[in-house]
Amino acid sequence: MRERTFLWAIFILTVVFFSLLNIHNDFAIISQNTGNVVDSGFVDLTVNLETNDTINITSPADNGVEISATYNATYEVFLNATNDTAVTSWYYSLNDDLHGTLVYQNISFTPNTTFQAVRWQNTLTVIGVKNSTTNLTDSVTFNVSVVANTNPILSTLVDQEVCEGSKINYSYYAEDVDEHENTLTSIVNPSYDLSSSPFDIASMGVTDYNRTNFYIFSPTLTSSHVGNHTLNISVLDGDGGIDQQNVTVEVLGISSSSCSTPSSSDGDAGGGGGGGGAGGSCTEIWACGSWDECVNVEDALSFGILDEEGYNFAKELCVFEDYGEEICGYQTKICDDVNECNNDYVAKLQPDSFQACYFVEDPSCSDGVTNCHDGSCELLIDCGGPCNACATCSDGIQNQGEAGIDCGSPCAFSCDIEEPSDTSPFISKFLLVLGFKSPITFEKLIFGGIILSGLMILLLIIYWLLVYSRVKILLGKIHYKKNRRR
Repeated sequence: MRERTFLWAIFILTVVFFSLLNIHNDFAIISQNTGNVVDSGFVDLTVNLETNDTINITSPADNGVEISATYNATYEVFLNATNDTAVTSWYYSLNDDLHGTLVYQNISFTPNTTFQAVRWQNTLTVIGVKNSTTNLTDSVTFNVSVVANTNPILSTLVDQEVCEGSKINYSYYAEDVDEHENTLTSIVNPSYDLSSSPFDIASMGVTDYNRTNFYIFSPTLTSSHVGNHTLNISVLDGDGGIDQQNVTVEVLGISSSSCSTPSSSDGDAGGGGGGGGAGGSCTEIWACGSWDECVNVEDALSFGILDEEGYNFAKELCVFEDYGEEICGYQTKICDDVNECNNDYVAKLQPDSFQACYFVEDPSCSDGVTNCHDGSCELLIDCGGPCNACATCSDGIQNQGEAGIDCGSPCAFSCDIEEPSDTSPFISKFLLVLGFKSPITFEKLIFGGIILSGLMILLLIIYWLLVYSRVKILLGKIHYKKNRRR
């Protein structure tokens, strides 16, 4: 009876052990908003190791995932891959196809890892390393789209006073937070005929992939327009989303005390913090691009890019920054007054458009310097801008010396000690009880399997010892009976 019990125990442990090592290959995309799951979509990711030394992602294949969420949601992806003993390590890279940026590059992972996808089109590349000379790779493109349309955002509008005979430059911004392909349109209603024609609404510049627009209208006001005019300014995204505000334009007669200055010029207003007012004042609204790539000061003088005055000014800035001759560089950026005030005396100073910089011959994402290249500027050393995103304490990745994912030094949050939950797999609970740290990786599962195998071997030894002892006792009894017969 005892032998049968041990045999059944060994059989059950064996079945449990091998079933626990079966890792499901799910690729789940979850939309979250301020930590709460709003909705989720799931697609299956299967990475198969082929016999001809290739790996193949059979699913998803250009798979769209529809998620109902607000525009500021995040999209977490759980990536599992078939674990084959021929593959010693796994890596993945993720590209944001819409914005043309590399989100992650060659991130080492084990099954049950989590990373954050981006909205719209993602290209995921999975790499399996067999040995020092053989890498197996495959890529797949999948789309994360949000079903719910979000209304565009119109900048805060301000009321305006302007004198008759002047032109009002009224500017405002609008943004399509959904980043849809269509360009925003704007309407001013009613379109008062302040300049013998409807308001002229023109896009003065489009940035952020045709999803952020700057608008301006410039009617010239006459005595017939003296009084208050209420305008409704609306912006539409083409998908049913709209944002609108009312703004009051008060046209003052030339005899008004506010307009009695000897000379009057155009007035202005800017959405979200404009200025100007009666009296014909015009306040500059400066818009600047990114800094250009750093140029060596000595080379710029040699090639005639800088004159003597500019050269001396740049050298002074380098001395202040403690840059030696070899690394002394300068860079510029273009700033424009979107109000086109053309004031003789500037009301609002233009931001600096010339500065010293640390010159590097071939700036890149691995030169150890925070610099500008490839059309944009890094946020920190070799990250942000044209480079991979900078490591933070909220990126969902264990990096920058963190003890866990976004916890432990240098982050402000300490890592919680994970306790086995009721929903944890048995082998994960078993390993956590033994003192293993979360997360339970494939290597830890293998080690746990070795421990379980050792326990099974121990049970087998005990079983055979019991069998041996019973056989020995039985043989002793037989021998005893034979001796008595004699």
